[in-house]
Amino acid sequence: MLDFSSIDYEFYETESAQFIQEFFQYVDVVTMPYTDFVVIGGDGVFTQLLNTIMTHKHKNRLIKVPIGIMPGGSQNAI
Repeated sequence: MLDFSSIDYEFYETESAQFIQEFFQYVDVVTMPYTDFVVIGGDGVFTQLLNTIMTHKHKNRLIKVPIGIMPGGSQNAI
């Protein structure tokens, strides 16, 4: 869908339960180039992102970034 819409994006595939938390350790949140987050997966990946944002030292900045959800989990409970 993103390719079809001609939207520039970076794709990251989670490699562990801590992937998103580790990812944000290396991103400079103050100058980060990301304007939105899109999660493709189930409630586990979405929960990882929310927990990481809410416990991050710059959470006040991160909670303003829009989050898109594309269901792709095994149950699609979201």
